[in-house]
Amino acid sequence: MKIRINTSPLRKLSTKLGKVSRLMEQEREDVIIRHGQELLDAVRRHASGRPGPNVVTGAYIGAMVLTYRDGGAYVSNPSPQTNRLEYGFVGVDSLGRLYNQPPLPHFAPALAEVRTKFIADLAGAPLRAWRRA
Repeated sequence: MKIRINTSPLRKLSTKLGKVSRLMEQEREDVIIRHGQELLDAVRRHASGRPGPNVVTGAYIGAMVLTYRDGGAYVSNPSPQTNRLEYGFVGVDSLGRLYNQPPLPHFAPALAEVRTKFIADLAGAPLRAWRRA
């Protein structure tokens, strides 16, 4: 009596899983790039008037930067007023001036706006990769 085990379906599955793995990485990168740009646009929009900061010269919004590193997208602004605008400032500054500046958040609301769509899009990446494979 001979017993034969056909492993052909397993090889096909293994090949497909390898392809899905590569496609998953591409899907993840695409989602990060797409939503990184969306986050930058949302931060700029929230920094363009109340309840965020008012636009005076446009230099603050123009200084916003989108960078990709360590597998993520980062929106930042190197301007010295960034933290004061986002979180407010109460107290005396280094020049002895007294401030009672309320927060004018624009990063936090933009992140809240984009977060749900980003998570949903990222969660759909495995299925999109499987369908493409």
